Amino acid sequence: PMIADDAFERVYLHPQYYALGHFSKFVPRGSRRVWLDGAAPAGSAARGPSSGVYNLSGAVEYGVCPPGPLKAVALKRPDERIVVVVLNCDGLAKTVRLEVGGASSQAVQLTIPPHAIHTYVLKPHQSRRRS
Repeated sequence: PMIADDAFERVYLHPQYYALGHFSKFVPRGSRRVWLDGAAPAGSAARGPSSGVYNLSGAVEYGVCPPGPLKAVALKRPDERIVVVVLNCDGLAKTVRLEVGGASSQAVQLTIPPHAIHTYVLKPHQSRRRS
């Protein structure tokens, strides 16, 4: 992700240098990838990862950022927090809704600017037990 000329006088930081930073900063050792379910935003007829709205399982080739659906991965950290890294290769801003848990969970809806990568750290919903 770093390119230098022969004399090391100029160094170019490839955009993937910054993408790598999202993972190295927010995903500590011992984190595990978790299932990420993609669905179209509310009011849309399209559903699921194959809908063309969110392609959450597609890999992005090194050095290529094709426009289209968002790309994302979710990981569970050893501290039980969930990290979601979202890549928007498109020239338009996109809205994403992040939700951890089932029916009792809370959700957040965010806008990813064009040609951006965002990382979100979410605390899973803790249900309280009374004795």
